Amino acid sequence: MSGFDFEQLYYLAIQNAPKKRKSDTNWVHVSRLGPGSTKARQICEYFGVDPEGTIFRKAEKMEV
Repeated sequence: MSGFDFEQLYYLAIQNAPKKRKSDTNWVHVSRLGPGSTKARQICEYFGVDPEGTIFRKAEKMEV
């Protein structure tokens, strides 16, 4: 297998899956790939993606 671990592969698969509409929220996008709404939100949060956002990318870390 390549140098990716499971988490990286899963994130890339979600990120590269086509969105039906650009206005869809991220949790809706993830839920179309299989999980329900609650798990889709948890997956977004796990990867640092805003579930209510419409652009699937990791949130920038805020420095304190």
